[in-house]
Amino acid sequence: MVKKIAPYIAYTIFFLVALIYFTPKINFYYFLEAQLEEKGVLISDEVTKDKGYALKVYNANLSYSSIESAEIADIALKIYGVYNSIYLNNITLTTTAKSFIPLHVDNVKVIYSILNPLNIKAYGVGAFGEFYAKFNVLEQTLHVELKPAEIMSVKYKNTLNNFSENEDGELCYDKNF
Repeated sequence: MVKKIAPYIAYTIFFLVALIYFTPKINFYYFLEAQLEEKGVLISDEVTKDKGYALKVYNANLSYSSIESAEIADIALKIYGVYNSIYLNNITLTTTAKSFIPLHVDNVKVIYSILNPLNIKAYGVGAFGEFYAKFNVLEQTLHVELKPAEIMSVKYKNTLNNFSENEDGELCYDKNF
């Protein structure tokens, strides 16, 4: 019985691995870039490279409404269908944000899973501290929890005033779109 089922399982696993490997990730990236451009977000000067199971994007410049906003040294897109993620590393914000937040972000991880299809989650670490964010696609709500670094309470008190404190003592920010 196992000898009859084993080839089907092996073929299924091989098919799924081949499907992930041969997915046109660069085309997906340019589709995503076009969708963001409609919202006023422009990604430019990037170098894309398909690494098989992930798409790497190097040296991307991010602009919002024609205002240069950030430089991202490294982006990794992992598109697996069931579990998709975007890793952003070494983000440097432009000096226009200097009065609101520290300019260096170490890394951000954005996750979308078919197991939780209504929520897009993000985690990040930077000079500002750590954050966890959840965007509900259906209700169009954003929830952010921030564990601020000491520099935030010293230099960026006005930014922290936008957050409210929850019962656990964490800083939270909620917004409806």
